Amino acid sequence: MMMTVLCLPALTATGQSVPLWVRTTTTEAEAGAAIGTETSTGTATDTAPIGVATMSPALTDPDELFTRVSSEPPSPMTEPWSEPVSVLTLGPEVTPPDFLASSVTPPAVPPETPAEFPITLPPSKKSGCADEAFDLNSDDEEENKRLSFQQLMREPYAVYRTYESSLAWLPAGGEDFGWLDWETEPYLRRGEDGGLVSMFNIHWLRGPNSVPLPARLYDFAVGYQWRDSFSSRFSYDLYTSVGIYSDFEGSARDGVRFPGHAVGMYHLNRSTDLVFGVDYLARDNVGLLPVVGVSLRDVGVRGLRLDLVFPRPRIDYLLNDSHRVYLSGRTTGGNWDIDFPNGADHVMSYRDYRLTLGFEKTDDDGDLSAWEFGYVFGRSLELRGTQGDTRFDDAFMIRWVTRR
Repeated sequence: MMMTVLCLPALTATGQSVPLWVRTTTTEAEAGAAIGTETSTGTATDTAPIGVATMSPALTDPDELFTRVSSEPPSPMTEPWSEPVSVLTLGPEVTPPDFLASSVTPPAVPPETPAEFPITLPPSKKSGCADEAFDLNSDDEEENKRLSFQQLMREPYAVYRTYESSLAWLPAGGEDFGWLDWETEPYLRRGEDGGLVSMFNIHWLRGPNSVPLPARLYDFAVGYQWRDSFSSRFSYDLYTSVGIYSDFEGSARDGVRFPGHAVGMYHLNRSTDLVFGVDYLARDNVGLLPVVGVSLRDVGVRGLRLDLVFPRPRIDYLLNDSHRVYLSGRTTGGNWDIDFPNGADHVMSYRDYRLTLGFEKTDDDGDLSAWEFGYVFGRSLELRGTQGDTRFDDAFMIRWVTRR
């Protein structure tokens, strides 16, 4: 009966590893035969590989077994041994090789920086990919363009006149004298400091019965306006222009005028401004008007602004951030060089006073628009070179105006 009890690897002289079998036999004869065969040839007589050792039950000590196996003569070498096998022993005294030697400089790796994506929008405020276009921040842009009345109500009084475009209608009343005006005020827009300005206006007249006036009057003017400040306390608004005001039926030489104004503002504190200056109208009936008054904000009543400045006073009351109501007063009129049907050349001067109630709102494009309903009184007409003036009945006015 045969039983395997141990299998160990053994290293031959050539450095090859072969299995070492240890087995036991039931009879002493088999053990001796197996051992004798192995010691004489170095191989087992059966199918066991080279270097197989068998033992009887008496040889069960591992030390004795290995001593006997090691005393066996090695197999003859087919190749000469070139050099002893070096054994690397890892221990505290052995330093692992330095693969990152000082002579080898690793490539420099640039530090990672967060990617930046600057967005430079063209004037259209749009950016696209392929055939698709996306409107970037369109809602924010519209919100930024839309003016805030809460901000406007707190702004100091630093501008005397701004750009206006309006369509006003005065129905014919007494003397059957009515007006329809399409006007543009030749001033800078809000936020502009200086530059050239111009205007072209048309006035359609109906009547009056007592004076044969032309059916249309025209205004054409160019000018320059300059706004600035000397300090945080003092600012000013200057304007000068040259214009022709006539029916252009004949010579318009007498219709040339040079309106202008010079107004200064002293900012007393965050809620009070003092306004002073002159407004040169260059008319026959009104040549020069003083500009004087005070501007008060959030005094007594929240959301209330009082611009008590002659000759254009105005009181604003805030309804919400995009709507307000106001009460204003002003004097209007002008001088025109006209021709009568008989060929006579005259200079016509007209003047009236207007008290208006306005409802104003902010637009998406940053403008202000309002409907005004007014009462017109003190209407008078004068002709140069004649005595006295012609007066007309009071009238009602409706006006649509856009301010920028």
